[in-house]
Amino acid sequence: MYINMIFLELVPRDLLLFVTESKAFLDSFTNLTGINVPDIIQIKNRSYTSANALLQHQIVAIPHIRTQDASISEHLKIISQLYDIGLRSLLLVSGDPIKESLKPAFETTPVTLTSAIKNHFKDIKVYCALDPYRQRFEQECEYAKKKIAAGADGFFSQPFFDSTLLTLYLDAFKECDFFTGISPVMSEKSKKYWETVNKVVFPKEFSCDFSYNCNLAKELLDITKYYKQHSYLMPIKCDVKSYLKCIFN
Repeated sequence: MYINMIFLELVPRDLLLFVTESKAFLDSFTNLTGINVPDIIQIKNRSYTSANALLQHQIVAIPHIRTQDASISEHLKIISQLYDIGLRSLLLVSGDPIKESLKPAFETTPVTLTSAIKNHFKDIKVYCALDPYRQRFEQECEYAKKKIAAGADGFFSQPFFDSTLLTLYLDAFKECDFFTGISPVMSEKSKKYWETVNKVVFPKEFSCDFSYNCNLAKELLDITKYYKQHSYLMPIKCDVKSYLKCIFN
């Protein structure tokens, strides 16, 4: 039976505050399923540490695992510890390159780690990243299919800003779980960042206005639900509570 899932992505800068806010948002907005936990090497709380804190409070968590940061055996050890306290879903990302002087990068990839995880944990949902803007549609689909072949259960996409493009991907991935990324862009500076770094092509009518971003989020959520798929919200640089209120109330 289909149950629409919507995750909220929060950055765990302060672990106590992270858990407190996670509980508060989940209690206040019953549309939310759980917390999506990014792994940002510039902050001290890694995703697996933060997910551990959430799981200890019976909060559904999906940690992002940067595959290049460890060997397969080391990843499996970390995942096993989380599995023992209730982890049943995770997201694998390659991770942006980091300075060699800080930490060595391993050759572990989402494809190889997906296969290893599925061999060791039969009931863990393994999701991989999908980016609708980094390359041509055909190339991204081909790369995604390699992850499916390795055992991936589906994808968490980078945020969409175009309902037409979202529909194209939802049509292509009907046979697996697909979590639509949704994020507000509230300033011209942020918009320029998305265009430059993430190669996003915004529709002509796009606006950095708060109301526009809320209405776009509602539209993307509705389309995703129509396809019996799922979503996650990434409210960067905006008041999370106000954003959720605008979308759900």
